[in-house]
Amino acid sequence: MITLANSPANRMNACLEYTDGLPAQAMVERKLGATSVRTMPVEALDSPVLDGDVLVVCRTGSAAAAVVNRHFGVRAAGIRPSGYRIQEVKDGKRKAVIILGGDLFGMLAGLADVLVWSERTSRGLVYRGGTRTENAAFPLRFFWTWDHSTNWVLDDEGNQVNGCANQYLKQPETYLEDYRRLIDHCLEARFNGVIIWGFLRDAHGGERYAHDIARYAADRGVAILPGVGTTGYGGIYYEGEHPYNLETYLARNPKRGNRWKDGQYSARELSPYDPANQQWIAESLAWLYRSFPIGGVNLENSDLMVDHSNAGKRGRAGIRSGEADYFKDQFFAYKTALDIAHKVAPDAWNTYATYSGFGRGREVTNAGADMGCEPYFARRMPPSAMAQWTLTGMLSETPLKLRDWMTKSRPSALYRNPRWPKGLMPPTPRSAGFIHQASQWNGTLRRSALAVSTFAEGCLRSHEAGLEGISIHGEVTNRTLAWKLNYLAMRHWTYHPVSTLEAFADSELSPRVGGARDAQDFADALCKLEEGKDRRIEAGKRASEAVRSFYPYNGPARGDLAVTRQWAELQEWAHIPEHSKSPVQGFADIL
Repeated sequence: MITLANSPANRMNACLEYTDGLPAQAMVERKLGATSVRTMPVEALDSPVLDGDVLVVCRTGSAAAAVVNRHFGVRAAGIRPSGYRIQEVKDGKRKAVIILGGDLFGMLAGLADVLVWSERTSRGLVYRGGTRTENAAFPLRFFWTWDHSTNWVLDDEGNQVNGCANQYLKQPETYLEDYRRLIDHCLEARFNGVIIWGFLRDAHGGERYAHDIARYAADRGVAILPGVGTTGYGGIYYEGEHPYNLETYLARNPKRGNRWKDGQYSARELSPYDPANQQWIAESLAWLYRSFPIGGVNLENSDLMVDHSNAGKRGRAGIRSGEADYFKDQFFAYKTALDIAHKVAPDAWNTYATYSGFGRGREVTNAGADMGCEPYFARRMPPSAMAQWTLTGMLSETPLKLRDWMTKSRPSALYRNPRWPKGLMPPTPRSAGFIHQASQWNGTLRRSALAVSTFAEGCLRSHEAGLEGISIHGEVTNRTLAWKLNYLAMRHWTYHPVSTLEAFADSELSPRVGGARDAQDFADALCKLEEGKDRRIEAGKRASEAVRSFYPYNGPARGDLAVTRQWAELQEWAHIPEHSKSPVQGFADIL
């Protein structure tokens, strides 16, 4: 523990590397109060006016980092992109907590980490997180979202919780605020990307609001990946009268639509084999990258679509891979888009959905679409292309008990899962994984469910299989305990994929539920909720004790409201009938 004393003016000193949008300043002032902190550029360390202890925030390799090194001798060895080092310094004259980020995102994620572990007191800032270095195991950690069902603003009457082709019913301004809050959350969750399906719609501000969101994210090192339909799903501009809206394009060119078996032309899907369509796809992708400060794209082609035109039949006949026709069409649907994306943005996260796991068998894929062999597209996409594999059906059908993770970082039951044999790896050079559990798309673990065990499994197995990226849904606010824990699980296991529930409690729960001992008790109570009626009663009693220790029936409150809220919701879970399918249910379904 270290306490940074207030300055003689009774304010805390914070020397920050200033970047576009001043996000570090906004974070410090929001946490500590604008009147309680004096923010200044890192170069102020050279000024004799600055006296007393200081919080220092900067990026490695920057001019600001050179100033910090000169004053404190802090070096940045071993810090990778998205990583950061937090170091406590006591040099006799003053004390400092220094945050060095491997890049902009790492700098801000490190600052968010310090603020979670810190408490503002009358004496100054008390930091309890210790000196450490944090590096991501996955270069890309991203949330998948639909605009209409991403509900971080809870009082808009247009909020929805399911559907994939819905109208946008919220106020246009809610679109901005939903994603600002999610992007701010990304820094605490250590997620550096957000997929937005419905990124461009007339119903929520069109190009202007989309640009505002992309800019806000870019200023924080978070990559926005618009959902892009190549041969379906709206095209670039999801909904509205626009040259790069797919329905608008097909209304003007109806015979360029995808052909059904009966010979009819689709008004919502286009043929990936038509040269004019390929040109339109390339032009629209180039326009998207040119017009918005995005960090990549997430391509889809309309799940398992097959073009029955003569051109499609000829194109597929040239691929003798043995795979299903819809996987062959994926190649033609994505190749044009990925080629242009690589040309204009080779360093971006250019991802494309396979709609499939990389295992074998119908249960590991979308709608029973079994590849049966290595797909043709696997070795023929440009170097920046990253295949997005659906991990949902590859993970354990019945999640492991949380108790299995308590002291074991690799529970043996994981490797008895026939859907993901040990050693199985994807066939693509670059790969990311997408997990649907705890979302509207999964019947076992629905949108309000606790998925800590499944997410730990997904991170571990993906890391062992060499995946670069991993994704879950990010639509539900972290104000619910289930999703607070889900997000914290991903925060922990994406940086420490070989880890235990005990370690998770120490690093993630300790600053949020009252301290190290309380964190272990909280984790133990979560385990007990799965272990029968008597154990559920024990968990409920422990939660009740915690609530009353912070907020007694009589007398003043002695604790933090946010901490108490976690225990109070845990206490409520313990009262759910034992026969329920999940220990987590109730009002969270509306979120």
